[in-house]
Amino acid sequence: MNKEDALKILGNREVKREDYQKIPNEFWSDKDFVLKAVNIKSIIFDQISDNLKKDREVVLAAIKNHTSSYYIDYLDNSFIEDKKFVLEALKLNKKFLILFRDNYSEIIEKLIEDNEIFDLIKKGEVRGKLNSKKLYECIKSQLSDYELICLTWSGGGDDFHGYKLLYGKKVNSQISKIDIDERKKQFIEKLIDDSTIIEEMNLQLGCAGEFFCNGGLVFALNPLTERFQWNITMNTSAEFNELDEYDNVLATINLQKNFIGISLSGENGEEVGYDEEYGEFQYEKTPVFKKIEI
Repeated sequence: MNKEDALKILGNREVKREDYQKIPNEFWSDKDFVLKAVNIKSIIFDQISDNLKKDREVVLAAIKNHTSSYYIDYLDNSFIEDKKFVLEALKLNKKFLILFRDNYSEIIEKLIEDNEIFDLIKKGEVRGKLNSKKLYECIKSQLSDYELICLTWSGGGDDFHGYKLLYGKKVNSQISKIDIDERKKQFIEKLIDDSTIIEEMNLQLGCAGEFFCNGGLVFALNPLTERFQWNITMNTSAEFNELDEYDNVLATINLQKNFIGISLSGENGEEVGYDEEYGEFQYEKTPVFKKIEI
């Protein structure tokens, strides 16, 4: 087999792992071949020689051409600990910092503490896994005139479906449907999607074995001027706390006057079996509630 034939194998959309075994081992130590191969598929990163896994040009080619996280597990820590390299990687792929698994969390957290990288996240130029304090700081910089914002969250099976920004209350105003630029709204939702607040609250939302999870999330960005209560439903078209005869209150968030921070409430639903008598599946619901004071 020549290198052109090997690259054709990699370019096949239906290529399987056993097909890689047909490619001669010496090709995986050939930098010219590997550079072409990694442009096609990042999944080949476990096949290439250890020397090329540490080659800056090869690693940057993977970062530039692939938004998946497969190659990330094979990156040498020296790359991730090098701020100059990380900044170069972020220019090629703004999602670079959110691709890492939990075992890289300490390294990623140190990078995000860096003002230059954090400023890029605040501007929306790159994405990063912010902890609660950094997340709060970032959102407050975007919505400095808001006293609080309300989001819903949901998930099911192994997937967390993320957050939707619904309501906002400006300082000295009444709460209402959020009225901000759509790009800013999506930016804030993605910031929270990427954040580590679920882990910080020791919650397992949308984990294996749970059929569904949903609820609400409140950011008190400035000291609350009065006691706050939100009856959370899945009716996203309703006005704040508006309930009709078909609405089911999933959870309630109660916050005291002067509170500043983050509050999350909702429920998980786990399948517990099929009820033969009623001909339907039964679910056990577990309440979810956590607060982080800033």
